[in-house]
Amino acid sequence: MVWTSIGGVKVKSLRHLPRFFLRAFQARKAALATEGCVSVDLFREGRLFFAVSVWSDPAVMKRYATTDVHARFMRQDADLFLSANNTIITGDTAPTRGEAVAHWKAKWG
Repeated sequence: MVWTSIGGVKVKSLRHLPRFFLRAFQARKAALATEGCVSVDLFREGRLFFAVSVWSDPAVMKRYATTDVHARFMRQDADLFLSANNTIITGDTAPTRGEAVAHWKAKWG
């Protein structure tokens, strides 16, 4: 079984994109370096940017969410976002991008 965190972010404006991408890739690198992280996928759909991370252990996933890199991105860089929401799903395999977006939209619209 895997635990998948699906985060969807709407960035305030184009001028915020360079800093957003820098922080997103820093968070991706940190997640991938964390034991228990199976994969991380960053992609865009329309005006939303998604981060889909797959974990083998829910405790490790939750602990990563409070690490310096991720916490700084979500708290100190909150001025980048119009909205930022997350949902967690479980399954035998990681969801496809389409499935991840559908799960996220079912919760957050």
